[in-house]
Amino acid sequence: MVAAPKKKPEDLITKQIIIRLTKSDHYELKKLCVKKEITINNFVRDLIKNAINRKSDYNE
Repeated sequence: MVAAPKKKPEDLITKQIIIRLTKSDHYELKKLCVKKEITINNFVRDLIKNAINRKSDYNE
């Protein structure tokens, strides 16, 4: 396994995404994240990265 290259701060951008959830959905998401021992932010970030990778797979 090869370590991912470090991103330079100037290559990163910050975007704010607002996600609206019901109380029950938020509770389920929080439970899932606690079970996987990750934060909700990291969970959403991983979802976005996976979606980008899948899109690039389809374009090949």
